[in-house]
Amino acid sequence: MTYVGTAELVGTIRQPKLIMRFGFGMKHAQNGQDLVSWAKGLPGRRWNPDVSAWEVTSLGQNPDRVLAAAGFELILPTEGDLAGIQRLEELYVPMTLLAKNERTVLIRTRFCGYEGTQKLIDNAGVWDKKTELLKMSVVDVVKGASPRPGIIWDPRAIERSIEVHANSPLLSPELGPHVAALANALEPRAVATHIKAIQAHLGGPVGKFGVDLFPYQIVGAYGVAGGHRLLADSPGVGKTFQSLAATAALRSDALLIICPPVVTTNWAREVEKSGIFRADEIATFKTGRKEPVLTDAKVVIIADSTLAARPHLIHHLAIWMNTKANVVVAYDEAHRAKTMGSKRSESVLDMVALSPHAVRIAITGTPVLAGPHELVPILEFTGHLGPVFGGAGPFLETYCRRDRFGAFHPKKAALPDLHRKLNQHVWMRRTKKDVLPFLPEKHITSVELDVDLKDYRRTHREVVEEIVEWFQAFRQQEGRWPNEAEIEEFEQDNLRYASKLRSAAGMTKVPVAIEMVTEWVKGNPDEPVLVWAHHKEVIAALHETAIKANVATGVIAGGISANERDRLVDGFQAGTIPVLICSITAAGVGITLTRGSNAIFVESDWTPALMLQAMDRQHRIGQTKDVHAEILLALGTLDEHIQGTLAKKGETLEVILGDDSNSVAVGQNMDRDLMNLGEVMKGLVIEARKQLAIALPAA
Repeated sequence: MTYVGTAELVGTIRQPKLIMRFGFGMKHAQNGQDLVSWAKGLPGRRWNPDVSAWEVTSLGQNPDRVLAAAGFELILPTEGDLAGIQRLEELYVPMTLLAKNERTVLIRTRFCGYEGTQKLIDNAGVWDKKTELLKMSVVDVVKGASPRPGIIWDPRAIERSIEVHANSPLLSPELGPHVAALANALEPRAVATHIKAIQAHLGGPVGKFGVDLFPYQIVGAYGVAGGHRLLADSPGVGKTFQSLAATAALRSDALLIICPPVVTTNWAREVEKSGIFRADEIATFKTGRKEPVLTDAKVVIIADSTLAARPHLIHHLAIWMNTKANVVVAYDEAHRAKTMGSKRSESVLDMVALSPHAVRIAITGTPVLAGPHELVPILEFTGHLGPVFGGAGPFLETYCRRDRFGAFHPKKAALPDLHRKLNQHVWMRRTKKDVLPFLPEKHITSVELDVDLKDYRRTHREVVEEIVEWFQAFRQQEGRWPNEAEIEEFEQDNLRYASKLRSAAGMTKVPVAIEMVTEWVKGNPDEPVLVWAHHKEVIAALHETAIKANVATGVIAGGISANERDRLVDGFQAGTIPVLICSITAAGVGITLTRGSNAIFVESDWTPALMLQAMDRQHRIGQTKDVHAEILLALGTLDEHIQGTLAKKGETLEVILGDDSNSVAVGQNMDRDLMNLGEVMKGLVIEARKQLAIALPAA
């Protein structure tokens, strides 16, 4: 038989691969396809220039048949780990190992490959490039009542998965209907019977609490204590004290607070105000400071970023928690861990897994920023992922679809069911609209600006020129224009070009923004104003221009120290800082700025929840006036596309969260076609292709 090339089996039983070699211009033995194109289409492959060969980790199903059909000679090893292997099929089924943390399963995909294994686990895995394996929460080992088929499971992983599925966050099964009745309730009187049932299980009502709670906060505290451990009330309605009241209701003897670094001091103050623990019982981890001694601490406060940066603290804190009989772990702004497999989410989840007896409370007013997939780490944290949804795989399969790039998108038809289950089993969720009797109004308006577009257009031209240069360099190197797949890969890897345009759009509004601020300060000397932006260069330009205009300002942006941030917040609240320039991402959570009730957004974010969070620094408990937010829109720039994105994402969040106040889109005739940076980037590439007369794909 004449072969088109060789495929040498190398590696190990757990991690096998093929080294494939074939001559230039060789064709597939069966279908005549060019072998380079065929190799590129394999599920798992990469070109290794060091050995001038293709490394193949997956051929798809029936690997022996696929290889034979292509016309390759399979070269099998005669010694080492793979000696004795006769067929690739023997190395097809993925193998697993339960990690030391007992919450993560490590999966060697073998010749089943990444895509094939993800299908077996309903896309519940996250690929670790460093170790070249899939990582998956142990909850997904079991689907229904049995281990998932098609994978060799570590027996310990099966046992642990069954335990996780059986461990409901509810205090007891019979309390389910009582806690569900509280999910959206506002008045204790309306749900008095249900609260009494929860109190009876807890050993009576909460005793003395150092802060007077609104009626809906009392309901929320008992709902969280009863088992709806995702406290998802809208931003600004007082979740901090609700979580502390729930801690008191649970008769906890210790509390671990995980939060953004900007609010560690604020949490310490709030704990002390609540009266459930004393100031001398609180230990706080602070950046640049010596780690506190935890021996006598009853409250530990740590930033999630600190936990992610110092892995040794995971075990250190777990040891501390395991010395306590009844400990609560509260994760403030839990949506910060929304990305499956991220260092932040993994560090938090690993830590609580080492203390399975701890009660876990997730606190976030924006549990979903873009789509249902962001709930997976939060639900694993609270303990609802397995008992309520069956695991990450079933959750993602039910509520999401995955595109060719691996990104998740919501299945809109399934969102009402998700909202129902969250109400019935998972969260306490009262919206701003629900608690309006206790809060002032919020008004969002737009200011459409005819700005000088000279610099913006120059940036636009420069971006398109750089893309044109990429096309030309590719053609010079490869002897052809890139194909559609290669162009899509370029678009995904170069979103920075679209970000340049966003920044340029923000810069066009700086002079107008500072002019507005100057007039505001002169006309309203006793009312400070917030100025919001996103890009660091826009924030820097705002600050510099304000200084030139003799306007006293402070700046809260990324990289600011906790002490400096606290000083600026206190100064704003005291009325000594008339203008505070804030980063939407760095200052949009965890701080209270209710001294002022007016804000100017020089830039918008693609995500409605981040905009709402920023607005809610003022629109929250303690505010006595209506809050007014003006969003500046530079006509002829990306601002118009961003507003379209905000409108569409707001519609998705409305269905999931059951709240029609998620839209921050303004402007009457804004473009609603361009959905994100990727689509903007695609438009820029189309411009470059037109300049080069490269044929566009058929519509």
